[in-house]
Amino acid sequence: MKKASKIIFAVGVISAMTASVFADSFVNGGFESGTTNGWTLQSGTWSSSNPGTINNSWQGDSAIIDSVTGGITNKDANTKGNLAEVLQGNNSFRLNNAANGAHYSVVSQTVSNYTDANLYFGFAAVLEDPGHPQVQEPKFSFSIFDVTKGQVLYNVAFNSDDMAAQGVAYHAGTSDWLYTDWNVIHVDTSALQGDTFTITASAYDCALGGHGGYAYIDSFQPTLPDPNPGVSFTLLQADNLIQAVPEPTSIVMWSLGGLALLWGGKRRLFKPQA
Repeated sequence: MKKASKIIFAVGVISAMTASVFADSFVNGGFESGTTNGWTLQSGTWSSSNPGTINNSWQGDSAIIDSVTGGITNKDANTKGNLAEVLQGNNSFRLNNAANGAHYSVVSQTVSNYTDANLYFGFAAVLEDPGHPQVQEPKFSFSIFDVTKGQVLYNVAFNSDDMAAQGVAYHAGTSDWLYTDWNVIHVDTSALQGDTFTITASAYDCALGGHGGYAYIDSFQPTLPDPNPGVSFTLLQADNLIQAVPEPTSIVMWSLGGLALLWGGKRRLFKPQA
């Protein structure tokens, strides 16, 4: 009996050690739980002279989008009904909203010991184009940071005046709104297995407070997304994309600055209000 107990104990220890070696995955990567569990969301206000002050007063600007009815994905009204609000499954996450006020929202998640050979994630941005100087325009950024190596693996950052300059296809929506297609980014992580990654996305209103900007994010996973019926996306390879934005310099700063704020701030989980 003692021998059997020792064997059971040994198996348990080995199992526990082995489990710690297996890859973690992004928690709630498709927001299918209907919450933001696993994610950190922060919000604040900004101006052309202040890249952002986190005060978490605008958490309600962002929301889980449960937008699939009868198997058909609903469309965003500011895109002339062309952009599906959900890429895959039943839910996505809308970062910020169409209202103005010089608000911005930043969402992130860190996954440790990622051992899958690939990482995919999707975004679609919807920004008003008020004709301000670029430093004041609504804007969006998306980055993946390898914490283990201290390297930015992928970064795209654009405002409503320079979408095309960043290699992102965009279209005219209603009134002065512009929007991108769903873009699915593929990062080859085969040589980075076991590293810790942080993904960060941010969306901003215009700095003067009169125009809005928001984005949808979905499908953080190790396999190519299977889009809902009638939904398409553009597949982009991270190694073929622009990794830094030369002008204006502030765009890189707010993209990576959001990551730094999140990394140094207190992490919190919450369920956003629709």
